Amino acid sequence: MKALIKAYKDAFSSYRDRAVRMLGITWFAGLISFLATVLLSGMLLLALAVDFVVTSSLAVIYLREYNKEKTAVEDVFAPFSDKEKLRRVVLGMAWMELWIFIWALIPIVGFVFAIIKGYKYRYTPYILMNEPEVPIMEAIKESERRTAGLRLDMFIADLAAYSVLAVVCIILGLLGMIPYVGVVFIILLVLVVIAGVAAMPVITNALNCIFFVKRDEYLEAKGQGGAEAVSDTADIANDDTDASTDNASANDATPAVVETVYMDEIIASERAFRGADAEADAIDTAPETPAEAEPVAETVTEETEAIAEPVAEAPAEAEEKPAPKKRATTAKKTTSAKTSTAKKTATTKGTTAKTTKKTTK
Repeated sequence: MKALIKAYKDAFSSYRDRAVRMLGITWFAGLISFLATVLLSGMLLLALAVDFVVTSSLAVIYLREYNKEKTAVEDVFAPFSDKEKLRRVVLGMAWMELWIFIWALIPIVGFVFAIIKGYKYRYTPYILMNEPEVPIMEAIKESERRTAGLRLDMFIADLAAYSVLAVVCIILGLLGMIPYVGVVFIILLVLVVIAGVAAMPVITNALNCIFFVKRDEYLEAKGQGGAEAVSDTADIANDDTDASTDNASANDATPAVVETVYMDEIIASERAFRGADAEADAIDTAPETPAEAEPVAETVTEETEAIAEPVAEAPAEAEEKPAPKKRATTAKKTTSAKTSTAKKTATTKGTTAKTTKKTTK
């Protein structure tokens, strides 16, 4: 809505002092188009070519008037003096009208698509006349890119002008039904209709020019950025599309890679488990050291010998399959502890005997 209000203010301030001249030039261009259609009715293509040239010339005249440049009625025929520009304008406008006509052929909703395309291609005459570096067939695409973000505002701006005229005509028509004084309102209605029909082309052309010139400013007012932002957005969208394509390709190749890595991990894990089992078997079957097999009967008491005898009488199979190291170590510690206890007991008995002998003496 801000862009809409600002467009009307800018259009009024820009063409207020030249309203009469712009009205005359606009009506003259409309008259030329009408005469070409009537006089060249048998040559439709030639009549359309004249209309395309006049329409494009009128758009440039409004643009020059906005820039405070001098214009004249003869400028309507300016493209006819340049063959290259004439060819460019006729082909470009014909290409635009062809696509609008194709969209209009869609059943039921065709006219809606035709209106939408008409606003998308609204900048085509300005591009064809003022930007020769843009190819003829690409002018409508460039117009479509530049009108992005402002099409609805342009539509509402045109709709508002026609709506105001329609409301005024309806009110005057209703008042014209009043007896006696209703004639006055009927006269006013006729004058309003004439003025509206005369001024409406000027209003719409002025609004189109304002939207073309101040496009970036209106987009910034709407918070959508200017031409650079739109271009950056398009580049980002293209980058995202490329990235999505790359990701899709990578995802297609992922299952084979994952399967290969998974099989390698399974083989490595199996090899590691086999090596660990082999090491454990080697440790369990390792023979005892000579130190562990030495007899300790010489240093033990009768109680120790009684404990050691069952061990010595163990079956031969036990010797072939010795116990694990942990059990042998535990038996060794137990034997050593009992040996120490026996020694202490013997020493205590000897000391007691000596003391008894001394006492007896």
